[in-house]
Amino acid sequence: MILRNDEADEALSEHNLALHLKGEDIYNIHQHLWGGGGVSNIARSPYPTQIQSVRGYIARVDADPEAARAPEERLARVRETNDALEVAWKAEREAKRAWTLASEAAEEARDAFLTDYRATVRYLIAVFGEERVRRALPSFLAAPRRPG
Repeated sequence: MILRNDEADEALSEHNLALHLKGEDIYNIHQHLWGGGGVSNIARSPYPTQIQSVRGYIARVDADPEAARAPEERLARVRETNDALEVAWKAEREAKRAWTLASEAAEEARDAFLTDYRATVRYLIAVFGEERVRRALPSFLAAPRRPG
């Protein structure tokens, strides 16, 4: 699973364009509110950084909305898509964590089964002989282990 944040990036770009259209003074105010970094730098940053940067920007705009004069509709969309990105990122991170735990548990169960199965086969060979056990038990070909 790979998280994509196209909607959040699009919302940031549209917001940035709306700021450009409001004039150079407004645009420069918002460049400062972004912390000096451009929107493209924020959109390219890792998700946790992007989420925090947008959250900080929104907090600074909310602290002085009259000075910021941000386009409300665009800002609302940035807010919504950032919140959705955060939820999706956390869900993906949790799913990866669950997958790792399940994979480890499956590997441990496989190893335990193989150990017990081999011990049982050794016992049966000792009691009944290899030829008789070979006819009675199915054979399993071990698949090569995946690196992981």
